[in-house]
Amino acid sequence: MVQAIRRISIESYAIAFIALLDLVVTLMLVGGQHAYEGNPLMRYYLGHGVEFFVLAKLVFTAMPIIILEWARNHRPNFVRRVSRLAIAGYVGLYAVMFVKVNVPTIVADYHRPQYHWIEMPLPNAEEITTTGPLIMGPVLLLPHFGHVD
Repeated sequence: MVQAIRRISIESYAIAFIALLDLVVTLMLVGGQHAYEGNPLMRYYLGHGVEFFVLAKLVFTAMPIIILEWARNHRPNFVRRVSRLAIAGYVGLYAVMFVKVNVPTIVADYHRPQYHWIEMPLPNAEEITTTGPLIMGPVLLLPHFGHVD
């Protein structure tokens, strides 16, 4: 007898996609030092390295999806509603945390002066005698306000 292959629910795919998007955005912002991880548990894993952070994110995402898919065999309508509630909660919590934690950091980083080294050529002996003493050697540190690519 041929058994039908059961598909994974669209809600499980949505949860996985949101988690993957969260992972990528977090790594981009944290890697660029424009933000920090707002979840204390995930911040702990990120403190131990990107590999641990990614592994923890995958485990903490896969386990609920596995449980939801198992429970869907027994109570499909209930699991569908709970999954949709979980999606709404995840997106809502992510949006609130992003605005509360990351946006102020990104805005502050954008307006913080960024210093750039500008190399200046060393003056020759004639320039020293005609223009006066050097001001702190051949390198000048200048502030730059705004975003620099």
